[in-house]
Amino acid sequence: MKMKPLNSWKAPAGILVAALLLFGCGAAGGVKVAIQQDNYKPGFRAADAGRLKGKRIALASFINQAQNTRTWNFYSPDKKLVYETSTPLESFFWECYNRAFQHAGARVVEYTAAAYRGPGPWWYGGPHPGAAAAPKGVPEVQLVLTSVTDQEVRFQVYVFKDGAETFRKDFQVTMPPGTSQDVKDLERRAYALVDLTFTTLVRDRDFQKAI
Repeated sequence: MKMKPLNSWKAPAGILVAALLLFGCGAAGGVKVAIQQDNYKPGFRAADAGRLKGKRIALASFINQAQNTRTWNFYSPDKKLVYETSTPLESFFWECYNRAFQHAGARVVEYTAAAYRGPGPWWYGGPHPGAAAAPKGVPEVQLVLTSVTDQEVRFQVYVFKDGAETFRKDFQVTMPPGTSQDVKDLERRAYALVDLTFTTLVRDRDFQKAI
């Protein structure tokens, strides 16, 4: 079979390289701001976080459905600022909310394995003896991110009790554009945005009734 001359590949290869450079620059061309859940410290007063003191809650897995984010990143609306998390974005929010609930006085409880009531002994590779479940009567809180920038976050929150959905609501919070380009200031601003989503949720009367 006759091989295609090398020169004939130059144009397509050049186009491919240009496209890769273009998309690569689009993803990493802005100012990068590293944010980590370990550096997050709730910046709100516990007394301003609703009636959470002493309440037991379980935190279900958070979900990221925001099409304007990537696994490890969210952006400013103009894409000039790139916020990079050290874990997937939904895990970052989960860890921050775990700290925020505890800061507000709530007790975040662990999930437990349900008792196995199947017809016979459990075997390797077979069905698990029981799915993890929150203790009876303890509300489970789940957050779904639907849109995230450094100026606006849209999210849904669900509450379940004993396996039944008891609450579902959409939330939206906004912040004005930042005035500083210093990465430390931008990092602190990102944590303040998390605070804003949390306090907006826990001050909601319907959510307070649900938990």
